[in-house]
Amino acid sequence: IVGGSRGHGPIASLVLGSVSSEFVDHAPCPVLVARTSVVTRIVFATDGSSAAAAAEGVLARWLAFENVPIDVVSVADVVAPWHTGISPLMYSQVIASHAETLDEARAAHGALAEEAATRLRAAGRTAHAGVRTGDAASEVITLATETDADLIVIGSRGRTGLTRLLLGSVARNVLHASAASVLVVRETPAD
Repeated sequence: IVGGSRGHGPIASLVLGSVSSEFVDHAPCPVLVARTSVVTRIVFATDGSSAAAAAEGVLARWLAFENVPIDVVSVADVVAPWHTGISPLMYSQVIASHAETLDEARAAHGALAEEAATRLRAAGRTAHAGVRTGDAASEVITLATETDADLIVIGSRGRTGLTRLLLGSVARNVLHASAASVLVVRETPAD
């Protein structure tokens, strides 16, 4: 399904939902929310989930992406420790543990991105891997801005209703905040 960007502004979209958001929530097929008229560069966000694998499959199979460079990114989102209420002696241990956890997460996410890029290259695509640290949606959007990407491809876990409203999701945040077009791919039994 191809649709345009939301038409009633961000507040109405959050409160009421938009046609494009409804497509993303309920369509059994990939949904493109088009904000640009061309695709010259793609950012593909992967977290190693089955929904991300379905999105990767679309990138590998669809001829429309044959000659478009793809920046594959995975984001290590490790929450920084609070310093309030921790004794100064223990805080250095907490910081050291956080640094170790962050290094492990960066290595794991770097491997996810590189594996996806390798598979895309094997399918004949031009793909480069990278890893980012921070809020996943913000980092994906920042990469798209930095690389002048026209399209972000991301998997959706398909959350709907109150769960989505209360918890949010990376796909939903990217969909609502990106200036680039967004292709959201839902995991399907066939994928």
